[in-house]
Amino acid sequence: MKVRKTGFTLVELLVVLAIIGMLVTLLMPSIRMVRRMARETKQKSQFATINMALDAFKHDYGDYPPSLDVDGNGEVYCGAEKLAEALVGKDLLGFHPDSVFLRNGLNLVNSNPNPKVPLYWPGRTYLPANRDGYNDNLEARRGPYIDVATGNVFDLDDLYAPGGVQGGMVGNLDANSFVICDSFPRKKVPNTGKTYRAGTPILYYKANIQSKEFSFSPVTPEGSIYRVNDNMPLIVLGKLPNPDPAADPHELAPNRNPHVFYDRRYKICDEKVPATATGVGSGWPHRADSYILISAGDDGTYGTQDDILNF
Repeated sequence: MKVRKTGFTLVELLVVLAIIGMLVTLLMPSIRMVRRMARETKQKSQFATINMALDAFKHDYGDYPPSLDVDGNGEVYCGAEKLAEALVGKDLLGFHPDSVFLRNGLNLVNSNPNPKVPLYWPGRTYLPANRDGYNDNLEARRGPYIDVATGNVFDLDDLYAPGGVQGGMVGNLDANSFVICDSFPRKKVPNTGKTYRAGTPILYYKANIQSKEFSFSPVTPEGSIYRVNDNMPLIVLGKLPNPDPAADPHELAPNRNPHVFYDRRYKICDEKVPATATGVGSGWPHRADSYILISAGDDGTYGTQDDILNF
């Protein structure tokens, strides 16, 4: 009597594996697209949260936070950093009403002869170890306007200079300064025994409502409603996860094409306005009376078509 063998032959197994491989290859683009759409939806939700937080800040203080790339002392302190200070404070304990958005966290500029008071707890701790004499300061605080634990808040040291930096600086920025990152994970950041996935910092630009122009001038960009220079000190640090601005710069970097920021083909300028031959400085920006938030999108590059804005 013949014994009938059961099971797959090697040829049948190879055919099945080949079919599975083909299906996976066909499905991968769809899977990536679904994942990207989910992150874009999450990013828009984060912007909605920040929009509400900024409206609450304006309600408390009469205006949105500034975004110029320098502070009142002429020190580099860009829009993304000022956004984080306004919404969570420079020490994550809330915004102090006496702040004039100085990099050093004091209440007065250097030219003021009155005593200058530190408003924020030094270092990067969530709560001071010893709050004796500091409770009055904390009582005066407002916010945080967003949840620090879930708001994608990271410091520049962890994002751009892991392991510490000389002089406490990354580029021209304070390494201890906080920024709010977007919802597209670009880098693993270890902290207190845990690992977090950080996105690219969100760029913040406050509208100059005194201006009626939206045009790029490499000499006097201050006259425009929005200034690409407001976040340039952060843009020039390079892309995450391994920033190398010389080899792989952002599209908005000075050695690339920063006027893209003003191009109607980018998203800030209203495309319904007729453009010049160059497409630069020809339109009217969205939200010309308030502010713009920019996420670098899935590719982690500022100035490309997948960037997400808060409108």
